Amino acid sequence: MTEVRLTSERKGSNPGGKAIITTKEWQMPVYIKYCPGNHIPPAYGFNSQNQPVYEAITAEMARTMELNVPNFYVLLNNKQDVRFTNSNGEKLDPKRKCYFVSELIPIPRDEDLKKADSAMQREEIYRDLLLIANIVGRKENYLYLNTPPFKGLYYIDVGCNFVHAHEGYIALRSSIFKSLNANKKEVKRALRELSKYCLVLKSGLKLPLEQLATMPNALLVPTLNPHTNAKVTSLLTAEEMENITKILAINMAHIAKRERNSPLVKKMSEA
Repeated sequence: MTEVRLTSERKGSNPGGKAIITTKEWQMPVYIKYCPGNHIPPAYGFNSQNQPVYEAITAEMARTMELNVPNFYVLLNNKQDVRFTNSNGEKLDPKRKCYFVSELIPIPRDEDLKKADSAMQREEIYRDLLLIANIVGRKENYLYLNTPPFKGLYYIDVGCNFVHAHEGYIALRSSIFKSLNANKKEVKRALRELSKYCLVLKSGLKLPLEQLATMPNALLVPTLNPHTNAKVTSLLTAEEMENITKILAINMAHIAKRERNSPLVKKMSEA
């Protein structure tokens, strides 16, 4: 049994808020959310029940690219054994398939805004390649921390890079929607273009862009109930996986071409 005790009113445009999660392993203050509605045509296979998995994919990809994000989990409710209580009248749907959970990060009083703005500029190419939107200009979604173990720019909420979740509905941005109509030849062409380049990460490591675009197919995401790591392919359908790769490949290829002269983008032959 996993217990979720809500401790705040609704936060953000989707159902959710601050909570205390208690499992057999630990007790932790977290932010929990989900997205109940769907504005995506059924033909594309995206399911609002799986939105927490979509968001976990984005967060794990961001972490692989050495961007700082809070510890996060997909709270599974396959057996309908997650118990919700509350102390403020806020209620969440106890019958969802899963929920997105992120650990709360203490927000300092002396946050360094200048360092935050500078770091945001330096990391712009990473966010763009990940298709992460709704960060710039939204101060509530990032902060700069100087106190260990939290050090540097942290993204409090990276959202989902291929499905937009807002006001209780998942939807597709127009640029993303267009890429879903690409055929297999166009996807192969995009992956071939990405295979020419790698991205220099903050540590100096080089990440092939083709690997980045296809990463969800081999990705593990952390879960609760049970507390383990699950293959994304075991949580989503083959159709969802195919469309995620299509979206990432087509859009990343466009951005890679735009940024090919950046010092952070190297030709594989020069890596």
